[in-house]
Amino acid sequence: MTRRPAGVVAGLTRYPVKSLAGEELAVVEVGPRGLAGDRGWAVHTEDGGIGSGKTTRRFRRVDGLLELRARLAGAVPVVDFPSGPLTADDAAANQTLSTVLGRPLELRPEGEVPHHDQSPVHVITSAALRSLGRVLGRILRALADGRDLTFGVQASVLRGGTIRRGDSAVLL
Repeated sequence: MTRRPAGVVAGLTRYPVKSLAGEELAVVEVGPRGLAGDRGWAVHTEDGGIGSGKTTRRFRRVDGLLELRARLAGAVPVVDFPSGPLTADDAAANQTLSTVLGRPLELRPEGEVPHHDQSPVHVITSAALRSLGRVLGRILRALADGRDLTFGVQASVLRGGTIRRGDSAVLL
């Protein structure tokens, strides 16, 4: 069965540290875990929760996370703090993070439990972004939460490879 393209890849965003602003990419490797380097690190709270925009069994709401940006430089993310960039494995990064966000926090690499919420990949159509923008009066960069998938599609990767901006997107 030949599948027709559902669209074109207009953007690729990787979030090296879960719940921090990420980086736009032109090309990236993708596999069963998602985009290479995506959410490989996370902010952890004192009680062992993973910093997020929401509170659940695993996640803890930490205000201000999206005001910080992370980018990958080799295997370790660089976090852009107001005082300047620090690598996530630098001891000063945890102190700076805690000071900036006003509570004890620690950056840690992913362990046995993945940092992603429900799915390693999210596909959001430009039509959905435009529609939401009309309703709210501005374009939002957001992901579906799993209960209402009309805005985005949570996806699993069946076959790994390289994705480039401009590639045809085929949904299986």
